[in-house]
Amino acid sequence: MPVTQPNDTVLLVDGIIQQVNALAREVTVLVDGMEMVFDVPADCTVLLYGERVKLRMLQPLDHAIISYSPRQSPLAARAIEVANLT
Repeated sequence: MPVTQPNDTVLLVDGIIQQVNALAREVTVLVDGMEMVFDVPADCTVLLYGERVKLRMLQPLDHAIISYSPRQSPLAARAIEVANLT
């Protein structure tokens, strides 16, 4: 996971994956009725049910929690975790 500077703000969003573009390293997530597009840097941690996986393993309709820095444009994910809704 990327190193966080002391003054970096990190936010979490909880949503449903709409699209995964592994070649462009982008994930589109539906959060509260709004689509958000995140760049996924090569050093971003991607977890699927607790196991580290490649981005291409994520699927539309997966429930995801994404941490990101709101000061980056475009938004860049720091970590993506896919887990059960329960």
